Amino acid sequence: MKNQHAHIIQTAGSLFAQSGIRSNTTDDIAKHCGVSKNRLYEYFSNKDALVRKVVEVLISSIEQHLRISACIAPNAAMEMINYFRHVQDHCSQLTPRFIWDLKKYYPDEYKLLQQLKDDKVVPFIKQNLERGIAEGIYHSDINTNLVGWLYPWQLENAFEAELIYTHSRGELVRCINCLFLRGILNAKGDKLLPHTQQ
Repeated sequence: MKNQHAHIIQTAGSLFAQSGIRSNTTDDIAKHCGVSKNRLYEYFSNKDALVRKVVEVLISSIEQHLRISACIAPNAAMEMINYFRHVQDHCSQLTPRFIWDLKKYYPDEYKLLQQLKDDKVVPFIKQNLERGIAEGIYHSDINTNLVGWLYPWQLENAFEAELIYTHSRGELVRCINCLFLRGILNAKGDKLLPHTQQ
């Protein structure tokens, strides 16, 4: 039962990312999940409840990563790299179609994503910047308040904008991540980067 519940959430999230929320009916979702519509309604009273759960699961995953990231990273640079990897894992779900439908038709759920950014992500970035400065691996003159807000703003634009871009959204996010990290690291911090990041 739990596996089926999780499978429905994951499948619905993938469908919403591919073609938007509005264009996927509960019939479509049930068919892709290999369950009857009645079975789907045993888990979720309606499509709105399913959309809410998809967003909540996404937010929970990000929050969990933010909670443990400082504990598992030996330094601020590795903490940031781990966070970047987590963000890239969500690139396929946070598509412009999904975000646009949330913003237009599910404003409460869209607001939850905005609250995540304001209440969790921005403070996380700011705390990481302060950690890196204290460790002597980030530039000491960084305006942590401004730069802490700048990275999520760049990501938000990458996820929401229908860009005329010849490469994948994942590649765009990797480029943002690389430029951001290179901008905050000093020479000492640069030496800590794994070989793949250099």
